[in-house]
Amino acid sequence: MAEKYQTSPLPIHHQSRTSGWDEQQPGGGCPMPRVRFRRVAALLLLAGGALVVSQYGGAADENATAIPNLAGHVIDRESTAKGTKRPEGLAAELELDNVLGSLHKDNDEFEQKRTALYEKLQRSLDLPPLASPAETGTPAPAPPSALPPPPGEPTDVQVPVRGSTLKLTSKPLVPPPPPPAPPPPPLVATAVPPPPPLATTPPPPPPGDHDAGAAFSGNPQRAGGVGSQLQPTEASQTERQKAVVAAFRHAWKGYKASAWGRDELHPVSKSAEDWFGLGLTLVDGLDTMWLMGMREEFAEARAWIATDFHPAKTRKDVNLFETTIRVVGGLLSTYALSTDRLFLDKAVELVRSMEPVFNTKSGIPYSDVNPSTGRVHPPQGSRDSSTSEVTSIQLEWKWLSQEIKEPKWAELTQRVSELVDALPKQDSLVPFYINVDTGRFSKTTLTLGARADSYYEYLLKQWLLSGKSSKPKELRFLKAYEEAMQGVRRKLIKKSTGALQLTYVGEIMSGGGWDPKMDHLVCFLPGTLALGASQGAAPVGVALEQHPDMILAKELMRTCYEGYQAMAAKLAPEIWRFKTSVRLPARLPTCTPA
Repeated sequence: MAEKYQTSPLPIHHQSRTSGWDEQQPGGGCPMPRVRFRRVAALLLLAGGALVVSQYGGAADENATAIPNLAGHVIDRESTAKGTKRPEGLAAELELDNVLGSLHKDNDEFEQKRTALYEKLQRSLDLPPLASPAETGTPAPAPPSALPPPPGEPTDVQVPVRGSTLKLTSKPLVPPPPPPAPPPPPLVATAVPPPPPLATTPPPPPPGDHDAGAAFSGNPQRAGGVGSQLQPTEASQTERQKAVVAAFRHAWKGYKASAWGRDELHPVSKSAEDWFGLGLTLVDGLDTMWLMGMREEFAEARAWIATDFHPAKTRKDVNLFETTIRVVGGLLSTYALSTDRLFLDKAVELVRSMEPVFNTKSGIPYSDVNPSTGRVHPPQGSRDSSTSEVTSIQLEWKWLSQEIKEPKWAELTQRVSELVDALPKQDSLVPFYINVDTGRFSKTTLTLGARADSYYEYLLKQWLLSGKSSKPKELRFLKAYEEAMQGVRRKLIKKSTGALQLTYVGEIMSGGGWDPKMDHLVCFLPGTLALGASQGAAPVGVALEQHPDMILAKELMRTCYEGYQAMAAKLAPEIWRFKTSVRLPARLPTCTPA
């Protein structure tokens, strides 16, 4: 398997949501996965930073998993997976040195941000208080083994958490804190006062001339901008981070040489292909380059955006959902990080060109549009749009409306959410097609996989985007999310009958039969469950570790992890089917890792 199929570090964008299985291998066996990337919006970084969790199986290092969320909590899988042959006592190592800890800026604003983030971690993980220069004074004599490292050296704090050890690594600007005080009571998931809504910023400077060689240091007057602060230097990076940057540079070099400005690269043939004609790989890599401190590559990509990114000139139809999460999301996250007005203006240009998709009888948008002509249409041979697609554009369109103080786009997408919310559902679960003429669901499989997945994710995140508003139209998103998760528990959660006893999310077919099939896309759910548990989803008033959503999140994360471990290439299949006592239809191919 590993010899026949090759993978590339480059993002591969051209993946249809209808695709599941790759070609079957000669002689049978499980198919190799098709790689598909979803944008993790850098907008969430503005709300509180990210935590990078590395999880190790034995001495191996390939299982690193990034789980950023608004609350600063992490999921650590159980130290010992029952029925497995891997060593016991697996540890979770938590490193915090790429978001704020590695920036080394000697100014008050940075110190405040660093202190605020550390205090958030302190509350979550029972860490010692952060010492200030005034508090440290002259340290008391200590044995050599207890002496702290010199200022600026990495500091590790070992924290026991549920049978594992979490190691917090930071690069302090001041001497390390004193020994930890007695731990406070366990963290309790309670309803906390909501923060203010995401503030719109003061009007940016006029667009002016987006010259390709213009400076891109950003607008220092923009409220809430984090641009120049999130640019780690090579000297501040760990060896692990340098390896990641090197992998990106390798992929970027191939893209630049063989597919510059095109949507995707075919690395074996060294040829290029366009899906939408919008430079998908380039746009999708902008915020990553900014975070990695790759200023030269970022400047080259910015020059292309300034001179060659023109949605109105593309001759191809574009998919509303895919273009929103990849291109609009890529431009907005880069603007949020760099504060460079060019990226905001280009996002406005693109969204304006896609606006005709909302010209339907029901208000449910079409799936596709030609940005140059305004011609719109649903998928070929259908009058249906995907449920997840029409309900997973709201974050980007609402945030853009808020940023430029133009309510129209927020109102269009809010109306879609309200129309879907009013439709009858089965245990709060939604079919994956919705008709653009009638505005009603088509009878389909109930799944948390392709064409339905991000509907559930965006319910919770739209409420968070509102600042946890208690207004009925915003609070309804939280209630709909809670009701849907209850439906998932009642209808879709099962355990495999294999040796590993894995918890999985199956599907109910349109005829009512059970299918023990779980898409890899469902692996969004552990992070969403943990995010909800830590941010006020019911039930409140229980310890976070005992929150039922957090318990379920850990079980599902273990299942996703095992999917990767089961494959020779350590890339999970696009689809799993689990061992079950339910008889499977003969037409279904099977791949049963557990």
